[in-house]
Amino acid sequence: MRKIKLKEYKNTLLYMYMFDEVLKTQCVRGEIIKEELLKKYKVNPSSFRRCKTTELEVGKTIISNLAFYLNMVLIDDDIIDELEDLFNDIYSDMNYKIYHKVNVYINRLDYYIEQNPIIFPLLKLMKLFLYMYSNDDFERFLKQNNKEFNEISKYVKFYNDDMMTIYNLLNLIFCKELTYEMQSQKYSNGLSYSIIALRHKIEGSYFESLYFAKTAKELFIQENNFKRAIYINFTILNDLSLAINYDDYYKLSIEQAHTIRSMLMINEKTESLEYKMALKHVVIASLALKKYKKICKMLENKKEQTISELATLVIAKYKIDNNNFDKWYKNVVLDDNPINDEVKVLNMLVDYLKNPDIKKLILIEESRLLMKSLINIIKNTQ
Repeated sequence: MRKIKLKEYKNTLLYMYMFDEVLKTQCVRGEIIKEELLKKYKVNPSSFRRCKTTELEVGKTIISNLAFYLNMVLIDDDIIDELEDLFNDIYSDMNYKIYHKVNVYINRLDYYIEQNPIIFPLLKLMKLFLYMYSNDDFERFLKQNNKEFNEISKYVKFYNDDMMTIYNLLNLIFCKELTYEMQSQKYSNGLSYSIIALRHKIEGSYFESLYFAKTAKELFIQENNFKRAIYINFTILNDLSLAINYDDYYKLSIEQAHTIRSMLMINEKTESLEYKMALKHVVIASLALKKYKKICKMLENKKEQTISELATLVIAKYKIDNNNFDKWYKNVVLDDNPINDEVKVLNMLVDYLKNPDIKKLILIEESRLLMKSLINIIKNTQ
């Protein structure tokens, strides 16, 4: 099913809004009023105004004249159809987390953009959308592309309803504050709700994040978008741990690991990044419910452990047998690892376990080496 339709761009009305913005920029640069600029470009100002409200035959002449004087390229209906296919392919692949054609899409968009066609704002909008969903660093993406977003925002009136869906996804990312209207609006896609969930998570509003993440998951499942559903589960897992809902956190972490192993046919020799992430949540959730033996069973013979997993194992071993803990810690942790930042954090954790003091835990948290959910569980279960 096509999400994006561009048939309105085969007519003239919307282009008047695009040219309106371009002319405003020209007026500022040339210190000239728009009516005079239109006359300079052989366009009747009153005809231009009427074409912004009604589809008129003279609109074609106006577009042709403005494109000529502004060095823009006219496009025919076949190009519109090509772009509609391209935009739908991009949206579908990003929605379903299919990334192997990202460079192909970027090259095609750049090819069209370089020709400076009269439909250029749509191309730049789709390119920014493509960058957003193929970028892993959320905060860096914001810093690097804020100027580009502000530029395409000038052409909001040029976007039809389908393109506004794309624009609104970007706006949820770039807006300084999520308004009540943004959060109460009913979206037809899970991507919008997942962005809102992410924003709340970053701001530390975990119950709100959980609500929107679950809503996103429901929509992803409805469209059989299971990869997105799996990824939004990681947001839900973090929210559950930070909202101190440990029973649901443990249950979902187990389900997440089984689901990933089943879908990706994981075996003991090949573990995906997603599977490793799920297992990390399983051990941390087990810590929350004081399933210390389960943690030891999962981690003691594991060849590679993340710092958060090793910290969880340290806590479990201490809780099971603190009398023999020092010997185990020396043999397994200190003797096998050089003194680095991670070992220093583990040493601080051991000190905290023996002599609990919130100030020590704050120092561990400030190192940013342990998962936030793990820190939160340590705070609430010791």
